[in-house]
Amino acid sequence: IWWMIGQPESLMTELFSEEALKWWKVQRHWTTEDRGDNWGEKWAWIERPMHEQYIFCFYWTLGVMRTMPSEVQPANLVERVFVMVFMFFAFSAFAICVALITQTFFKFSERKRMFDDDMAQVRMYLRNCKEGGVSQKLQASIKSFMQHLYKTRKSHAKENSLLQVLPPALIQQLKHERLHPYLTELTILSDLPPKATQYISDVSDARDVPPGTVLCQRGRTAEACWILITGRLASGRTIVNANVSDCLTDLQDSVSTRTVTTATAAELIRIDKAKFVAVMSSHEDFREHFHFQSQATIDDISVDSGRGAAEHQLEMDILGSTVACM
Repeated sequence: IWWMIGQPESLMTELFSEEALKWWKVQRHWTTEDRGDNWGEKWAWIERPMHEQYIFCFYWTLGVMRTMPSEVQPANLVERVFVMVFMFFAFSAFAICVALITQTFFKFSERKRMFDDDMAQVRMYLRNCKEGGVSQKLQASIKSFMQHLYKTRKSHAKENSLLQVLPPALIQQLKHERLHPYLTELTILSDLPPKATQYISDVSDARDVPPGTVLCQRGRTAEACWILITGRLASGRTIVNANVSDCLTDLQDSVSTRTVTTATAAELIRIDKAKFVAVMSSHEDFREHFHFQSQATIDDISVDSGRGAAEHQLEMDILGSTVACM
C-alpha cells in the first residue's frame, strides 16, 4: 500500500475519476522526491528498479512498526494520513504481540509457581498448627505426598476439572486405558482374552499413598493384590516363592509371606480379592478357567474376609496395618 500511495500511477489510481487523477499526479510523492548520494548525484525512488522499490517498502514498513525511518518522509497529505494510521496500528499490534509472548512465557512456569506458593502456606501451617510445629517425620511425609500429587498431575492440573464432567462410561474407559498396561503384567491373566482386563479394571482402584504406608503384613490374611505404578516399595525380607495368583484365585485364606511398605509416596492399583472372584465368576469362561465353584462360595469370601470402615481406614494410615498381597 505504501508503494502504491507513492506512485503517480498505480492500481489504486485506476479507481480515481479524471479530476482526482489529475489532482493526484500533480501532488508530491515520496517516490518522486529528489535524493542524493555520496557523490552528489540526484535520483528518485521511482527511477530505481522495481524489485529494489519493493524491498525498500518492506524495510520501511518494518521500520515504522518501531520508529520512523529517516530515509523516506511522507510528501503529501494522503501519505501523512496513511503513515499516522499505520503507526497507530503498528503500536497496537506490537503491544499485543509483546503481551501474548509474555503471557505464553509465564504459562510455562505458572503451574510450578502456584504449587510453590501453596506449599509455602502448607509449610507455614505445619510449623504453626501447634507450639513447636508438627514432627519432622510427619512434615516430610506430607511434603513428599504433596510433591507426588503434583508430579502425577493429581493437583494443580487444569485438566482435572474438565475430566470430572465426563459421563461415567467415558470415565470408566479412560480408567481402563490407563490401568491396562499394568494389569497385563499379572501372570494369571496371560491366558485370558483382552476383555478380562476390562472387567478387572472396573473393580480396581488407583490409590495414592504417602511414604510409610503398610501394604501387607507378614502372617496376616491377604485380601487384595497391589500393583505399583509410581514410587518405590520396601520389604523387610525377600521371599522367592511369593505368588500373586495364590492371593486372587485361591478361595481359601491366603497368608502374606512378607511385610511390604511404601518407601516413598506411591501410586498403586488395588484389586480386591472378593471383587475379583465375583467378577470372574459372573462369566462362565473365566469361572472355569480359575476353577471357581459356586456363587455361594464367593459370597462366603466376601463376608469372611470383609472388614469394617474403620479397619479399611487403616490402609491409608502411615502407622496403620493393612493385609494384602503383592
